[in-house]
Amino acid sequence: MEGVTNSISVTSGCEIFRRFITLVSMDALDVEECRAKMIHRGIVYYKRCSEAQAIISKLALPFIRDEVRILTHSYSRVVFSLISAATNARKRVRVIVTRAERAPDTGNYTSSVCKGEEMVEKLKKIGVPCALILDSAVGYTMDKVDLVLVGAEGVVENGGIINQIGSSQTA
Repeated sequence: MEGVTNSISVTSGCEIFRRFITLVSMDALDVEECRAKMIHRGIVYYKRCSEAQAIISKLALPFIRDEVRILTHSYSRVVFSLISAATNARKRVRVIVTRAERAPDTGNYTSSVCKGEEMVEKLKKIGVPCALILDSAVGYTMDKVDLVLVGAEGVVENGGIINQIGSSQTA
């Protein structure tokens, strides 16, 4: 998948979408009715996915206490949304972010991509004090944090998550 930084999340999302839109019985429908139903279910799926970040943030917000020190691995839209919600709720948070350095998808291994830097930039824009650390410094940092938050690239049927390399050492 050219241009996609992580095809696991795309593949997972497509599989869930495929399952969602085909849940309804299409046996007694003609082609146009079937098409209209699938489009409608696709729109419902999109709305649910769009609302998911806000729902997760709302449910997780009570677990973020004032003056908490958070460690997170790389960049996650959901983790960023939760930290943003915490700051909007006037909770003071400090965040340590791992660099999550990896070779770019282009095959050019002379430079690297650090999604952690993106997270730090976004957090600084909303006024969150944060620090960027090497992935290998997680063990050293663990006793300095109160909470670890990681995103998920994919969720498997048994509830396990698939995430970027380096996430398991923070778990």
